[in-house]
Amino acid sequence: MNIVTKLAAALFLGVVSSAAMAEQGAYALADLGVSSYGGGYSAPLGIRIGGGYNFIEPVKNLTIGAEGAFGYFGEATSTIFNVTTKVKTQGVMVSGVVNYAIPNVSALSVVGKLGFMIANTSYSYTNVTFPAASYSGSGSSSGLFFGVGMQYDINKNIGIRAMYEDFGSAANTSATASAGLTRLSAGAVFKF
Repeated sequence: MNIVTKLAAALFLGVVSSAAMAEQGAYALADLGVSSYGGGYSAPLGIRIGGGYNFIEPVKNLTIGAEGAFGYFGEATSTIFNVTTKVKTQGVMVSGVVNYAIPNVSALSVVGKLGFMIANTSYSYTNVTFPAASYSGSGSSSGLFFGVGMQYDINKNIGIRAMYEDFGSAANTSATASAGLTRLSAGAVFKF
């Protein structure tokens, strides 16, 4: 069991136990997203699960909280001159989240986040021409990320959220240093 899997398990257990004890402010989330590594890679589908807690509401319509999640970004491929490259990333994310409810627009809010991700990226290269060769490896990395999006609350317990997130170099290893990672996602927020 690698470090990312252990951190994801600890995060999930922490979210579940804190959500069970919380009376207000706790939520779970799940989403599907399309990841982009840039540089001619395909855009794979990935999944994220996690949760958070809204701590304070310093002014009307503004909520500040924290969020943690485990994400799998899917496997991206790129083929250039008979060389196929495959990259896949998974990671644990923690972030501060700001949610601003738009005045006079019922149940719609703007969401912003700034966070930190610890990622594990595996990669492989295959050359099908003579001389045929292949290489694979993996590496861990970390870095800051940010996200912006919208959330629509269907009712007091369920919301739908769409996000754009830029993970920059958070998923880069020595072999994937030229690939930045962004993600477009849509999913649900389940409030406790």
